[in-house]
Amino acid sequence: MEAEENELVQPETEKVIKLVNPPYRSLAHFIAPSETLMDLPGDYLVVEIASSDSRDVIDEFLGSSTDVVRDLVEILLVEKEGDLHYVVLLGIYRDRNRADVAALSYRYDTEGGTTKVVELSAIQAGVLSASARHAEIIPIDETLDSHDDADVEVSDQEESAETEGAVQP
Repeated sequence: MEAEENELVQPETEKVIKLVNPPYRSLAHFIAPSETLMDLPGDYLVVEIASSDSRDVIDEFLGSSTDVVRDLVEILLVEKEGDLHYVVLLGIYRDRNRADVAALSYRYDTEGGTTKVVELSAIQAGVLSASARHAEIIPIDETLDSHDDADVEVSDQEESAETEGAVQP
């Protein structure tokens, strides 16, 4: 019997066990309702699984992800090296060991998905910088379902960026 994605096979019985709580989920720090990403210590770490200047590229990436991943991720608009990027964070972790195990388990579950472990302070600074550039508060809880292509007007400049915008960790 062959194991499917997120399943383990026990050799003695060939019993299939579903992994409902992969390490990248169980090790993550969940933000309490009374706090925000900006309230957390900057020395926490995040696992970034995608980055692009195009929201459509991010939506396409998430559309091919598992339900566990889609339910867990945060999509943020940040400034990176002077440009605005959407980043997809798999989770927030209290220390390097947890972040590294989470990144490894994600790569295993996705058969080679890319990850990048980043200090939360860099993400916080990118969010603040992006917010200042737009002179508005950018919601950090934006989800895949909240993006509706029919409501978005795309300029010629954005269209060319979308064709070039590849998902990058």
